[in-house]
Amino acid sequence: MHTVKSFLLLFSLLIITSSLFGQESGYEIKVNIKGINNGDTLYLAKYFGKKLYYADTAYSVGEDLVFSGDSLKGGKYAVVLPGIKYFEIIVAEDKVDISTESDDLNGKLKVNISEENRIFYDYVFFLRDMKLGLKPVEEKLKDFDGSEEEKEALIQKLRDANEKVAEEQQRIVDEYPELLVAKYIHMSMPVKIPEAPKDENGVITDSTFQRYHYVSHFFDHFDFADDRIVHDAIFENKIDEFFKKVVYPLPDSINVQLDKLIAKTNRKDDLFNFIVHYGAAMFEREKVMGMDAVFVHMVENYYMSGEAFWADSATTASMTERAMKLKPTLIGQRAPYLNLFDTTGTKRVSLYDLKAEFTILYFWDSGCGHCKKTTPVILDIYHKYKDKGVSVYAVGTELENDAWKKYITENELDFLNVSDTPEHPDYFRTIYDIFSTPRVFILDKDKKIVAKQLSVEQIEDFIEFKLKEEK
Repeated sequence: MHTVKSFLLLFSLLIITSSLFGQESGYEIKVNIKGINNGDTLYLAKYFGKKLYYADTAYSVGEDLVFSGDSLKGGKYAVVLPGIKYFEIIVAEDKVDISTESDDLNGKLKVNISEENRIFYDYVFFLRDMKLGLKPVEEKLKDFDGSEEEKEALIQKLRDANEKVAEEQQRIVDEYPELLVAKYIHMSMPVKIPEAPKDENGVITDSTFQRYHYVSHFFDHFDFADDRIVHDAIFENKIDEFFKKVVYPLPDSINVQLDKLIAKTNRKDDLFNFIVHYGAAMFEREKVMGMDAVFVHMVENYYMSGEAFWADSATTASMTERAMKLKPTLIGQRAPYLNLFDTTGTKRVSLYDLKAEFTILYFWDSGCGHCKKTTPVILDIYHKYKDKGVSVYAVGTELENDAWKKYITENELDFLNVSDTPEHPDYFRTIYDIFSTPRVFILDKDKKIVAKQLSVEQIEDFIEFKLKEEK
């Protein structure tokens, strides 16, 4: 039995659109559940990646209920009971007939009509039996104190079980290549990596061969011509694995791989929707420096181009505005021009006139609690590394500068301090997206941004690393 933590309503935000419902023929899903009450409300919920969204509602008549309608896009669904508990079914045929019991939904499930679900649950029961059979082996290995030979024999049983599972998966894929359940199973199977090429002496001639093969063939088992594959948690799990564990965690690498995946879709279906939304959401989801470049790339290439068919004009406008704010300060860009007043309020000092191997561009506010923790660290780094070519261009963001000047004097901030004035306000808060302080950017000698969004603890480590790298 599964327990549902949360369900999102159909048509929520950008993800679910009318494209989910597209089969021309009607559908009828009959379910008999022993132990439910007459009049119970049950839901049919659809996977979109790992998330579930409501798709249909039915009311039980005795222990029977029927989900029916004109059209329902194929995929993996959950039949949700009061409680909230559910069991999964494959929707790929016009008619499905299933019976089960409320006290053991999966264990007592019987497929009456539906080849897809018969094969699916045969596979589910096969995995269950394999797991039960291995439980004694796993228990013995937890606190094993026998000989190495006995331990190896137990481990071999695990290997044998894995081979049986792989053989069963391959059998289903080979026998039922056109069935949706087989496509889901195929996606879960790892791609085999061939041996690296060797010369006549057995020496590997290309050390990057296996990694390149793994990256370029990772999605070989995915049928991108069938957008129903996105309606299963397996799809998102594999996408997560690829972008979190396989692809180099660099925005340029991620953008290239996202574009390659998108090119496999027809750019008008649920697969296209999911991958574009997945890439754009990385910026908020993955707290990794530079990931805003992925967001900007996705917005420029797929939202601003008008291809994001699921996004209304307001959503597209909002995302475009955010992307254009982020773009000037992406890593690799030359820092936008700054020419601000020093503490006298009479002399301007340009960021570009500051000669240094590395510049810490620091936006701060004398009344900001986090700034009061960060500023002493910036000062210590400046004193420690100024003879090695590190300078600080510290920008006060307050506009009314009396408190700012007092703080500088009292704390002996002897790095370069600049700000704008009420008489001469500057655009830097907009161009650098200063919605909160502190904000730290590290610039190289050409004033290109090489790091940002660093924590207090990371600033010195990064400076030290870059100085060693320069040597």
